[in-house]
Amino acid sequence: MKTVFAKVALAALCATALTAVSHTAHAGTVSITGNTLNVGPNPLYGSASGSNNVINSPGAPATGSVLFDPTGPLLTGATPWVMQGGVSSTVSGNYAVNWFFTGSESGFSITFNAPGVTPFTEGNQNNSAYAGGPPLTNGSYQILGQSLGSGAGLIDFSLAWNGGGPGNTVSNNGAQTLPGSGTANLIFSYLDPTTFGNTGFATLTSTAGDWFAFALNDNGGPDDNHDDFVVFAQVVACGERGCAPPQFTPLPAALPLFGSILGGGFVAGVWRKRRKVVKA
Repeated sequence: MKTVFAKVALAALCATALTAVSHTAHAGTVSITGNTLNVGPNPLYGSASGSNNVINSPGAPATGSVLFDPTGPLLTGATPWVMQGGVSSTVSGNYAVNWFFTGSESGFSITFNAPGVTPFTEGNQNNSAYAGGPPLTNGSYQILGQSLGSGAGLIDFSLAWNGGGPGNTVSNNGAQTLPGSGTANLIFSYLDPTTFGNTGFATLTSTAGDWFAFALNDNGGPDDNHDDFVVFAQVVACGERGCAPPQFTPLPAALPLFGSILGGGFVAGVWRKRRKVVKA
């Protein structure tokens, strides 16, 4: 009898461990500072060139991007986007940033730069209103590479382009200017990737984790729609064996349920075996 209960306890522990692993997928390695975005077109998302036509949103035409904003096409106080801020690593030791591109609406050949990453120039891969450039490698995103860093602080990356007004560059090394001011700026959001396995989209969120997204509004027009270059990224603490290569395979949201099912199945199996022994 004690053996049966020991096995049941072990099964329950395994199920709990699986659930714990799924929840630690968001290790809190990212911190975003700034103010809630309150400047932009309304609707923010749509097929019009003045709207953001890279990010998906309910009520707006579907795009080829992997990112989804559940707050809807209208810009409200519930938006997960943050302006006039920056994105930082909270890791005290060595860390890696895995970068993924998911679309753009730009005519300026914007180039992304980060330490250790081959510079990447977008080809106007607009995913809704226009044909755009070449398709994304994985249909909805493209792996850009991996940056390495150490210690908590602002994550090092920048973008540069030709055309538009003066100051054709922006970086994360300082606070962003106010949208609508006529200068290029970035906005930021946390990202929940666990929805990808179930819906095919990674969801923008206000809840901190280890994933984030940023969106650029260049200085080529007054639209403030922040769809000129859109990227999402993961910050990973490096272990003794180094940093894992970039790979967009987040744990599905159903994993805790899987853990419970696995534990329950194990318990049922033990119970059936015990009944067979008694009958014999």
